[in-house]
Amino acid sequence: MNRKTQGAWQGAKGEDGAQVINPSRDYTPPQWISLLVTDLGVLTPAAVSDELIQLYL
Repeated sequence: MNRKTQGAWQGAKGEDGAQVINPSRDYTPPQWISLLVTDLGVLTPAAVSDELIQLYL
């Protein structure tokens, strides 16, 4: 693993000493997101903007 990718993928040791890769963040392309689970309930991406508007009015 080179230095540029090390920030996004932190190496760790498993119980048996094997090196494992643990991503520090995840990217999901927008076209794959159909629902968002929040403390307000399950929202569609379009409903998120409606909730934000209500929050700041």
